[in-house]
Amino acid sequence: MKRKKLKSNQVGVDILAVECDCGEGCFGLQSLAANNHDRAWYCEACYQEWELPDNVFPEVIFKRRKQR
Repeated sequence: MKRKKLKSNQVGVDILAVECDCGEGCFGLQSLAANNHDRAWYCEACYQEWELPDNVFPEVIFKRRKQR
């Protein structure tokens, strides 16, 4: 079967990966998982909490690279 090219409207994110400064992964404070509905996360390794600013929302953006 021939491979098709993905379009931006076909791509979605159910899980948002948040990496702490200590190198471990963070979990959402509301859902106890990492997902795109949470606005705040915590790190189980160092207990640091992270929060998105009110005017920032996660978004998937496609960019083209120039071929050399």
